[in-house]
Amino acid sequence: MSNEDSVAPPHAKTRIGEQFQRVSPWRKFMLYLSILITGIGGMGLIYGQVSGPVVANTEALPTIESIPASTNSRNLTPEEASENVRLAAQQAHNWFTDNVAPNMFEWGVSFFVAFVLGFAFRTFVKWMAGATAVVLVLVGAMQYFNVVDVLPVVKNSMSDGTAWATQSMTGMKDFVTANLPSSVLGFAGFVAGFLRR
Repeated sequence: MSNEDSVAPPHAKTRIGEQFQRVSPWRKFMLYLSILITGIGGMGLIYGQVSGPVVANTEALPTIESIPASTNSRNLTPEEASENVRLAAQQAHNWFTDNVAPNMFEWGVSFFVAFVLGFAFRTFVKWMAGATAVVLVLVGAMQYFNVVDVLPVVKNSMSDGTAWATQSMTGMKDFVTANLPSSVLGFAGFVAGFLRR
């Protein structure tokens, strides 16, 4: 077996590229924007993990002696006040890496994953519509030529298929709400991926 045999056929790569080229400009923009937001949020998360919490300069903070007695309502001693200031300084964190970056990362991932799911679901629906049409033609031909009495089997299959579809859609809804942090952006991404233009 040579190296040329193990490489994916070139038409497989061009089909994916052609499919992406047919994506409308607004959907490409939304997809690129979600990737950008995910990247910024991810870099913020990584920076927050690498740099650790921001510690304020405790020497620049006011001491208990410089605060008027009327504002020291808890009657803290200088040692207690300086300890409280030190604890507050140690607990100070960077606003972007703690608040904004995780949300940006979750929003971008939600939209991107839902976009891919919507795009795949649209492809699945197209294939299943074609397969259903072929099956219906075959079933109709078998019924027409009295090969098999198909109607009772079709009625039972339809009720089973409806139950399966209902259960699958409920499972998909549960998956989306449990695993995608932003359900609104997940829904928007799914719709954007599912729409043709």
